[in-house]
Amino acid sequence: MYSNLVAVTHNKLTGRLQIMSEYGGQSLILEVYRSVPIASLCEDGIFFMYVVGKCLYGLSHMLDSFQFQMPGGIELNRTSFESRAAMLLDKVDKVFGEECDDVIMMEA
Repeated sequence: MYSNLVAVTHNKLTGRLQIMSEYGGQSLILEVYRSVPIASLCEDGIFFMYVVGKCLYGLSHMLDSFQFQMPGGIELNRTSFESRAAMLLDKVDKVFGEECDDVIMMEA
């Protein structure tokens, strides 16, 4: 039924990935992902801009949906948060567009 089956094993303790197959002149394409420690992500300026931009967008939508009474009668400007978020996320998109074409930001 299948020809040139590929057997893949991964040892989580050692991190070793073993691929076994007969090579019949065909291509084998691998997608590899790496888990990055949270501390390393927080030190990256581009990731920080991405997170702050997403948070500012969320804050602007929250301010648009609900009326908050701030102490001293202060009113928060939703459009200011939204424009700042757009600026930060545009910078992130620009950096990813210039540096590489295959970066994927996955959101949960």
